[in-house]
Amino acid sequence: MAGQNIIDELTGGINIPREREMYAIADEKSAAELRAAIAPTGYKFREIKRPDGTIKMYVYPSAESAKVIQKAITDNTRYRLHWDVMPFEKQAPFEQFWDEALAKQAAEKEFDPYFEEQLQNYIDMITTQRGRSEEDLTKTLSFLGAEREAYLSDEQLAWKRAIEDVAEGYSRAGTYFSGARQKDIREREQMRASKLGAYQREYERATGGAQTSYDRLIADLAREETLKRTEIERGKKEAIAGGVLTRRGEAQEEYEEARRRYYEDINTGAYAGMERYFPTHRSY
Repeated sequence: MAGQNIIDELTGGINIPREREMYAIADEKSAAELRAAIAPTGYKFREIKRPDGTIKMYVYPSAESAKVIQKAITDNTRYRLHWDVMPFEKQAPFEQFWDEALAKQAAEKEFDPYFEEQLQNYIDMITTQRGRSEEDLTKTLSFLGAEREAYLSDEQLAWKRAIEDVAEGYSRAGTYFSGARQKDIREREQMRASKLGAYQREYERATGGAQTSYDRLIADLAREETLKRTEIERGKKEAIAGGVLTRRGEAQEEYEEARRRYYEDINTGAYAGMERYFPTHRSY
């Protein structure tokens, strides 16, 4: 039977190399027979139409697939059976050298402490500023309050003495019960009320100004803190993204070196299995 020697070569005790793909170059009739024969097994051909009209039909090598192909060979079916080196990318996808999640975790572990320290240092500074500002406000309000109490106490004493002086003056003049004394007292009361009102307004202006300055400072510090947190978070994300890219570049270099050794070993006959090409550890 045509092709029997080829099948014997495939199955006659030869260890079919896993780093190679088996393919047949078949005409349309042979291709149809091969498809029909291999379909029940679950195997599928990867087919490439050639310029000369023949079809290049790949199938992963194994003794079983070789036996299935043997069933499709008849005296009238002629084709040549070949081996191709299986691409390194098919046997060892880059994902086996690269893990995005692990790389990100490693980058986070590298950069998180630095940016956390930066944030904590800033928060400590802001907290100190808030505390000092609150202390300053408390001292200012306490000082103004004490001044007010002293002023009102002195004013009350001065008013008492003024009323006594008025009474004594009108008594000596013999006009104590006259309307002139009452008029004098009313005028003095009006002057006193005006003076106390002006003082109260000045006191409220001073305390209100101190409180407003404090409130504005606290609001400014809050805005600055929000901006700083955003800035630090952005810097951390950029650093982590850069760390991931650096690690991907290193993994790509390792992958390219493994691919180079793979083809070199196949060409020199030194190939002894795929295990030697995979990374022994991930240096993330």
